[in-house]
Amino acid sequence: MNTLEESDNALGSVHYEPLLKAVLEVLKHNASIFHAAPACLAVHVDEVASAVATKIIASNSQPLFENTWGTRSSSVNFADVEAKRQFATQVERIKDQLQTHLETELKSKLDGMPISRYATSLLSEAQSFKGAATKGLHYPFEAQSLAEERLRLRSRGSGEHPWLKGHKLTISIGNINGFDTQLVSGIYHHLEDKCDECSEDDLENTRAVLERDMSVPESELNKLKRLVSKESLGRLQKEAKIRYLEFLSEGC
Repeated sequence: MNTLEESDNALGSVHYEPLLKAVLEVLKHNASIFHAAPACLAVHVDEVASAVATKIIASNSQPLFENTWGTRSSSVNFADVEAKRQFATQVERIKDQLQTHLETELKSKLDGMPISRYATSLLSEAQSFKGAATKGLHYPFEAQSLAEERLRLRSRGSGEHPWLKGHKLTISIGNINGFDTQLVSGIYHHLEDKCDECSEDDLENTRAVLERDMSVPESELNKLKRLVSKESLGRLQKEAKIRYLEFLSEGC
């Protein structure tokens, strides 16, 4: 069944699976992402980002963002529960891989210091940033005089529905792979209903001829199939888009 329906989900769909998969593959082959020192931790993010971008481009996979026109930001908009579960699983694997690399680096450079203790050792007391220096981090912690300011909220406007931004129109044609069977069955049932002179043998012979013609690439039935695929469906899609744009032009 073919459906054209309106949805109240105006969020743009995103596909993080190929990106997260590429990140994990790059991390597995890049054990030197961390450089641990007693006073700081360096993370070579640029190298990972460059390798991931190269891998994504080379794979020619599904775009991360289906709709980029008019979209300025994106978040996690899962299509179903399975997509949400898959996202969480991939993020967990990336976290485990990063943890493995950091533990290896600490074992090599800082005698196997646990991650929790190393993270704590990197922290500094806030008072250590207090000083007379005028450059860098300098925070005078003495009591400061505070002033109240009124919080102003932007008006909601006239109450009319805002124009849609970052929206998309999805047109689905169902069961297109069953066109051959539907066409043969349709012709068969039409003859069965309208042709009183056709016997059962005539109808079965007609069905056999139609099925045979569908296996011939240049048969009339296959020409009809190509015409429907290239012309009729394309015109339906074009008409649906025009009607949808007319709907948007009304400011709905």
